[in-house]
Amino acid sequence: MLGMRNSKHNFFNLSVMVDSPQPQIISFMIYLACIVGNLASHDNFWYQLIMQPRSIASCNVPYTRFKNVQENESSSTFSVIPNVSGNILQLFLHSSLVLSLELETTSLESFKNSVGFDCADVSDYLEMQLRQYWHSLESGLQLTSNDLCILLHSILFKSLSLFTVKYQCADVKDVKDAYTRLMTDQECIIQQIVMDRYTIIHESKQHSASLYDRSETSIENCVLEITPCQSSSNMNFVTQLFTKIQNNFLCLAHSLKSIKETSKTVPLPDIRSKDLLRFERNDCYLQFSQCDSRYGLSQKIDFDYEKIEQEIQAEVLIRKCLIDVQVLSKITFTDNLFRNTVELLMDLQSKMYQYPLTTDIKKEVVQKSERDASLTSDMLTHTGIILSLIRKTGAQSEQPIFKYLRRWETVLGISSLELKNIFPEDIKIGHIIPFYQWLEELNGENLANSLGDTYLLQLPREGRDCLLRFSKSNMKSIEKLSHAVKVFVQMSFV
Repeated sequence: MLGMRNSKHNFFNLSVMVDSPQPQIISFMIYLACIVGNLASHDNFWYQLIMQPRSIASCNVPYTRFKNVQENESSSTFSVIPNVSGNILQLFLHSSLVLSLELETTSLESFKNSVGFDCADVSDYLEMQLRQYWHSLESGLQLTSNDLCILLHSILFKSLSLFTVKYQCADVKDVKDAYTRLMTDQECIIQQIVMDRYTIIHESKQHSASLYDRSETSIENCVLEITPCQSSSNMNFVTQLFTKIQNNFLCLAHSLKSIKETSKTVPLPDIRSKDLLRFERNDCYLQFSQCDSRYGLSQKIDFDYEKIEQEIQAEVLIRKCLIDVQVLSKITFTDNLFRNTVELLMDLQSKMYQYPLTTDIKKEVVQKSERDASLTSDMLTHTGIILSLIRKTGAQSEQPIFKYLRRWETVLGISSLELKNIFPEDIKIGHIIPFYQWLEELNGENLANSLGDTYLLQLPREGRDCLLRFSKSNMKSIEKLSHAVKVFVQMSFV
């Protein structure tokens, strides 16, 4: 609404030297300006007060009852409205006047005559009044500047209808009645919000976009509202949503000629953090500023906003990639993976004869694992990949596994030499299923030994006695139970 312009009012000149509550007041005023400028009708009181003060000078403005508030003093200008609500309404009114001056919708002289201010510097006077009302509200509501800013934003949002309603009045009496109704309606909303202010402020801080409901999520609103996703979010959907945000943003930048280079398209699995749109706030942009020594003891800082925009544009947009989601893999969760593995092993067992594992194979794996603790987990992962490949291609039980892997080396993307350093020498295709099952057990046992005390509670005596009695008559079942428990640990903590 304010457009690309230098601010006429010093109040809008923000810098690192500016203290609270000035940034918070500006935030509130800009939100007010956006609501009035984009939503309010031309017959609305707030629109006329900001955009057409000349047209309402003779009728509407006198009923605003502007009150001069000194430090530590409260306003009681609205006879039927409590002090807190009255101060908030005065903040609305004075903010509207500041915006009117900033937009130059009236001259200073006309403004002073219309409102009845006789002070020399209206701008400084309005700024002083805004600060006094703000501090009075902070004290009365027991809120910080940031929390008060959130509360005022909530009041503006929840009273949008009062900023858009038309007031068409035939004479002065109608204007006064309409204005009284407006302020009374506004005060009712303010009172409701103020009474529940702590809950509203807390909810505002905790607000997050819900991604689980696709019908309510769009690229446009998630850019504005998105914060950490909920645990129930569909990860495939979330990934595609963020991808569309990046791609749409880059396409828009190209169409506006914000960047001249052509962004390359990269498959999603190959994307790195450097390829993503990201911006981290830091102090490096302060180098594009200098103190204004002409007045104010160099307290005012001037920024080269054009240079800052160029630097941010280069950091955010240059060398970023369009993301191709066509190759997005389906995410598989642990329980699905376990169920799929069981089906895979049963399918292969029905098609290929399996040999029992030899002592030499187990001994070689244990020796390698002692040198590198992570080797068991790596071996298990690669064995799972080989099982899937065998299911698709078929293989003979007596075929050495390294001969089979050399044939499909390009498909696996892993060199046979690398796999030879991982797997035992004498292993064959016919060993692969018992080998995988034994690795699950071995990895589960290693993980169980590394767990904290929370998972190492002693089994109750009744349970120990039951297992002891059962083992005397059916040791094979106990061995199966031991295997199942170790696989459970492997699947749960891997």
